[in-house]
Order: sequence, then structure tokens, then C-alpha cells
Amino acid sequence: MTIKGTAEANATVSLYLNASCGGFAAKTTSADTEGRFELTVTVGTNSRTSLSANARDAAGNTSLCTSPALTVDHDDMSPMVSGWSLEGSSIGRATSVTLRGTTEAAARVSLFQGERCEGTPVAEQAASAAGGFIFVAETLANQTAHWTVRATDAAGNEGACFGWVASYTHDDVAPAAPAVTSTLPASGTSRSLRLDGTAEPGTTVMVWMNATCSSDPSNSVLVPSGGSWSSSVWVASNTTTQASVRAKDPANNLSECLPLGGYTHDELPPAIPSQLATSPASPNNVTRTPELTGLTEPGARVFIKGSECGTGNGQTLGETQAGENGTFRITLTLPADACTLLVHARDALGNTSGSASLRYVYDITPPPPPERLRLAAPSPSAVETRVSVFGTAPLDTRVQVFSQEECQGPVRAEVTSVRGPTATDPTWFEAPLEAEAEATTRYSARTVDGVGNPSGCVAVTGAFEHASGAPGWRAREELTFGPRHLAHDEQGFTFAFDDQSTSESPYAPKRVKVARRASAGDGTSWGTPRVLTSGASHGGEPRLALNARGDAAVVWAEDHGVDPVRLVRFDSRTGTWTEPLALTVLGSPTGQVAVALDAGGNVTACWLSQHSDGIERVWCARVPSSGPVEASETLANVTPNARLEGALTAGGQVLLVWSEDIGDEKRTYRARTLVPGAGWGAISDPTEGATGALRLGATRHGLGWVAYSGVLGTFLRRFDPAAGGLQAAELVAPREFEQLSVLLEPEGDTVIGAAGWGITTVWVGHRAPGGAWASSTLTVPTVFGSYSVKLTTAAPGEAWVFWDDRYGPPTQGFRSNYWRAGIWAQRFRAGTGWGEVRLLEVDPSSYVHLEAADGQPDGLVTLTWRYVNTWGEYPSALRIFR
Repeated sequence: MTIKGTAEANATVSLYLNASCGGFAAKTTSADTEGRFELTVTVGTNSRTSLSANARDAAGNTSLCTSPALTVDHDDMSPMVSGWSLEGSSIGRATSVTLRGTTEAAARVSLFQGERCEGTPVAEQAASAAGGFIFVAETLANQTAHWTVRATDAAGNEGACFGWVASYTHDDVAPAAPAVTSTLPASGTSRSLRLDGTAEPGTTVMVWMNATCSSDPSNSVLVPSGGSWSSSVWVASNTTTQASVRAKDPANNLSECLPLGGYTHDELPPAIPSQLATSPASPNNVTRTPELTGLTEPGARVFIKGSECGTGNGQTLGETQAGENGTFRITLTLPADACTLLVHARDALGNTSGSASLRYVYDITPPPPPERLRLAAPSPSAVETRVSVFGTAPLDTRVQVFSQEECQGPVRAEVTSVRGPTATDPTWFEAPLEAEAEATTRYSARTVDGVGNPSGCVAVTGAFEHASGAPGWRAREELTFGPRHLAHDEQGFTFAFDDQSTSESPYAPKRVKVARRASAGDGTSWGTPRVLTSGASHGGEPRLALNARGDAAVVWAEDHGVDPVRLVRFDSRTGTWTEPLALTVLGSPTGQVAVALDAGGNVTACWLSQHSDGIERVWCARVPSSGPVEASETLANVTPNARLEGALTAGGQVLLVWSEDIGDEKRTYRARTLVPGAGWGAISDPTEGATGALRLGATRHGLGWVAYSGVLGTFLRRFDPAAGGLQAAELVAPREFEQLSVLLEPEGDTVIGAAGWGITTVWVGHRAPGGAWASSTLTVPTVFGSYSVKLTTAAPGEAWVFWDDRYGPPTQGFRSNYWRAGIWAQRFRAGTGWGEVRLLEVDPSSYVHLEAADGQPDGLVTLTWRYVNTWGEYPSALRIFR
């Protein structure tokens, strides 16, 4: 290397290879006369060397060292380019790209178009101090450009052409939309959907689970060189999912969106078939080839199998397709008369529903006929034509009632049997009817099942006779009081006597009422019953007596106070009642009283009193029709629990009978006779030792009688004052009775008696004038067990027995779980015997208790009873037969 410089002319210049002129000089030379000098020196290869110099003149003076020192860099190495790259993708839609690299600091970098650094550079720049450089190159649309680069350093060393060619393809042309060649499965129970198709190689196919390629794709796949692609995605459960695809090339150009339509995932079974129905409806007696209709999922396949079909069990009876609205229809041929149809549906994907069932019955078997058929009607009737037919039939069976025998003519009533209080009770029906007037009607009935099959015809027990001018039952009357005793005078009037407790306490005093009206009824009113007292003894029984002209006397014992025995009279001539008359009483009355009333209106009142000495005594007082009350007399001392059986008047004389308790429901009887003006006769035994039931009464012909029962039978003793009083006993029946009713008339004598627990046997005897007793025995035909039985004689040779039973369907309202109550009657007539058992009526309530049955020699019969109403009260009703 040659170093040139200037110094003092002719001075000696020394050159050092450091910056401070230290050490030995590397070279020495002399400046020429103009002070110029030149030295050749060797420096380190490819390194930096510091050079310094000083000058010494001829006088030996040495100058200072040069400052600053000269720095010499030796460089014979070519610069290199590294990190040469294209920023971003090598393909894209941009028309300019950025090229980056690094080389020797400050080197000149030349950019060439092409692949070999040939030709004129398209751009040059100096590298930064750090050696970095950046070029921004422009490209032609939709073409591929290539760039190379080389560097030249400050020493003029030119580097080689960089070995990697930077290439960039401009692309702003959208690829074609992908083609989808198959979708597996097309639609079904799998949630995995596989799409197969073709697209431009190198593009990316994106799949969306919507129809518009919106939002983020669910999956994407790169199309290989062959152009075929496949993608799998998951769809939502049990719904229809829309899908779409589009392609994206490496330049991010997007194809059009291709909607693929919907994919339906369905793993739900179809709805269980509903609204199943057959035509004709089941059950029926029309056909075994019904048409079945129903509703299920639209388009589903419907299958029908048989169950409980005999040999057809499990057999497929048919299949059909549901329409677009889900309805289906199919005609079936059944293997048996009765079959359960099991119906299920299967959709196009094979999902199967549960089974619905429908029972179909083809039935031509007649139902059982009705049973226990009985007419409930006051027959024979002179007024009413309303009747009811009762019976039993299978539950919910229709019962048709006809007003002709053999179920001929039109149906007069059609009713349905109802369930009883428990499952084991009979299923009753009631058919209300309006009978034909002035005719005898016999009814018949049959059952009809749900399909219209009729049973055999059954005759209804009991005919209904209506004749407005003939003897018969009158209309039922509702009473505002509850008559427990009835009495009739010979003027055609009936007295109804009522004594009931004033409260539910067994020790409450009684209220005594009496009412009067014409015996035949005929629309006449009872009027307002007269209340005689509200304080009668709770343990006693008030007594009523009538005479032939229609006068009445009532005697009772008050429950407390002084002179507690009371007497009230009724005067038929004035139609008025007297105020209560207090009778002077010694001791404390027990409540037992008796009364007799003769044709002249004279009253004999008797009672029992408990005295301070512990003895009970029979007392009587004579009360003339006019004038003062005669003094009371003691007739007998009696044991506790004695009872006054009654008193009667015949031929002007009074017969009084009382009894004493001897245990085991037996009693001994005693009697005394009052002869006006002569006084009371001696005590006698009217029953001659018998200890059973006793009844006494008077005839309308001036005679009296005593009837009684014992182990030897039932006897009758006439009371005839003209013949000396009580006559010899005559045997009426060779058995003992608990109830008795007697009628003694010139046309003949009639006695009716009843015996048995609850009264189950009734005996009636009749004797024509001068003849012997002829008898007949009847067993009361109860249904569930009688509550009460009443007997009465009526016209000569005629007697009635009445009883009540639970009967028919359950009651409505109060105590609705009880059976209703029926009132039954049977009539005896000498010569023809016992007539037909009649069910007079079936009360809507669950309770009936017969209170009184009173017959008269002219054949008139009055029947009263109590029943329970909806509010739990116990009103009374009455019927008259005449």
C-alpha cells in the first residue's frame, strides 16, 4: 500500500504501524524540496491498521506525531446476502410485494427481475448499518414474478447472485364453487354427515351448518391435486340442519356459496297412534270386518296386530300408510268376535312408536234379561195412574219397559241400571210410567246391551188396575203431623192422634196433637192439628176414645206439676174442643192412662199412680157429660211396671183391663167392670191365665170384645152386658200371636194375627154367621227383612197386612248409601183367600216406618207411615183405600 503526504522540505519522514508513532518506524523517507513524500508499506490482510508519522528536520528537530492517525481497512472479501425472503404469501391478490434481506453493512444491494441477476437492476439501495434492506416490487395482474439480489461492498467486492429466487404470483380470480357429489347418509338417525365432492386443486373447501356460508365454518378441507375432497361434520339432534359449502384458493379468493339443502336427523319414534276408532263403533252386532281410523306421524307406516283374539293372538292383521296429515284408514278382517287391536307406527328411518290399543267386539249374544221385576203402584187405584217398574239388570244395561205382555208395542220407558252402595249389591233400575186410565195394564221388560242385542222378554210381577168408580187406593197425602193412632166414629170422621217427643232426649216430654176430617178424604183437609199439650209424660201413652155420634175424649198424664192427669173433650155437635180439665190425683202418675166414652158423652178416665208407700194403684174417675167430676176411686194395687191395656164402653158399662209384668216378656191380665149406679165389680182374669198379647175393643152394635194369645192358642171373649159381661172364651186359632186385629159384625167375624221375630207369619180367620172358623196362613215375603208390620181387619171377611222393606236402587240425598224403602200390602178376602202381593210404592228415602193401619167395617182402610227426607227430617204420609 502507498502512503502519500507532505512535510517540511527535505525533512525525514518516519511511518509507524500504530496510532502514536511508537516503536520502530516501519518505513522512512525524505520529503522533496516541495515537501512531498510517498511511502510503500505492507498492512494486515483483511484487517484494520492505524498509521502515524513524524518528521525530523536537518537540525534534528522532530515534529509531533500525526493526529488523528490514519486508519486503513484492507478488504478483499465479496459481501454475502442472507435472509432473502418474500414477506407474506407467495401468492395473493396484492399487486406489490415486500422483499427483505440482510448483507454487509453499507453494501450496495442490487435487485434484478428474473432468476440470475442478469441485466440492469430494477432497484438498488444501500444496506443499513445493521445490514438490512427492503424492496417493494410491483407485479403484473394474475402473473408470477421472480426476483434475485446481489450486494457490492465499499471496497468494490461484488457478491454472488443470491441462490434463492423470490417468486410471487398475483391472483384475484375466484375459484369455481365446489361440487358435492354425495351426502351420506341422505337423512337418518346418524348425527355424522359426510360430504364428498370435487373442487379446484389447492383450494380449501369450507363447510357451514347453515344455508348462507355465514359465520365460522364447521369444517374445512384442502383439495389435493386430484381435485376430490371429503368432509365429515356433526349435526344437531332431531332437527333439520341446513348446509352450505364454498372454496377458497391460496390467494383467499372465495367461490360462490353453494347451499346443499337440509339434512334431517331423526332418532325419535313417531307419536303413538291416537284417535283410534272403528266404523262401526265397538261393540256392535254388525260386522267382523271393521274400518280402523287413527292419527300418527305423517307418512309413517302403520301396523295392526291382534291380541286377545283367540287363535289370532300376535297375528298381523294389516298395515297401511299415514297420509300427509297423519291420518290413516284400513279395513280389517278379524279372526275372532272380540279382539284387541295393537297399533304402532314406523317412520321412514325405521323409528318405531309404542303401541296403542283398541278393543273391538262383535257381539250378537243377547244380554241376560232383567230380574226381580215388580210393579210399584197403589193398585187397584181409583185416582193415580203414575206407576214405576223396578228390577235388576247388569250394570249400565238399558232396560226397555212395555205396557203390553211379551214386550209388544212401543217402548214406554227406557232406563239404565245403577250401581249399588257396594260392588256386591244388586244393580237396580226404576222406570217411571204413566199407566192407561180405566184399564188393567200388565207390563213386560227386556234388557238391551250396548250393541242393541235384546234379551228375552220377562213379565213384570203385578198388574195395575185403574177404575175411577171402583174401590181402590187414593192419592198419597203428605201430612204436617205424624199420626200414630187412628180412630173412626160412626158419622164418617177420622181422628188422627199424634204423640211425639219434643226433643231427641229420651226423657223429653211429649207433644200431643189431634186432627179430624172426613174419613173418606175426598180432598178434605185435616186442617191445623190441635196441640193439646207439650208436656205429656215421656213414659206414658195418651189415649183417645170416641162414641157413635162422634164425640171424643183424650186423657194423658203431664210430665210434672200438681194434678198431672188431664182430660180434653170434643163435642161433635158444636165441633169444639174443651180446655184441659185437671183431675184430682193422689200419688205420682206413671204416665199409664185409659179412657172410655159412652154414647151419652160420659167419660171414665183411669190412671196408674206411684204412692209414698211404694205401691202402685189403679185409679179411675167418672166425668159425666154435664155436672161435676165424681170422686176418684182406687180399683187395685198393682206391682211396678203395670200397664193399663185399655177401657171400652158397651151397653152403658165400662170394661177396664190392666196387666202386670211377670218377666220373660209375659204379663198377667186383670179386669173390672163399671156398672153405672152400682159401681165397679170384682177383679177378674179376662184371659183365663194366658200371658201373651191382648187386644180389646168395641163394635158399632153395642158389644165389646177381648182377644188374647197364650201357649194354648188365641181366644176371643165377647163383652155383652145384657148377657152378664164377659162371655166364655172361644178358640180362634191354635197358636199364639203377637199382633191382633178383630172385627165382629153381624155379617161375620174376622180376626187377623201375626207372629214370629220381626213378624214373618200372618194368620187370618173368618167365620160366617152360625159357621165355623176358616183360616189361612201367610208368610210375609220380605226382601231384606221387614222393619215394621201392621195388620187390620176391614169389611167382614176381609183383612190386610202391610210391611215395609228396603227395596230398589239406592236413595238420593240423605244417607244416599242406603237402599230405598218399599211399602208392601196383601189383602185377604173370604172365599178367594190371599190376593197378590202389592208393592204400593217405593219411597225415595232410605227409611219408612209404618205407624198405623186402620180398617173399617165398610172396607175403608187408612195407612200412615213416617219416612226420612233429604234434610234428615221425619215427616209422615197417608193413603186411603176405599
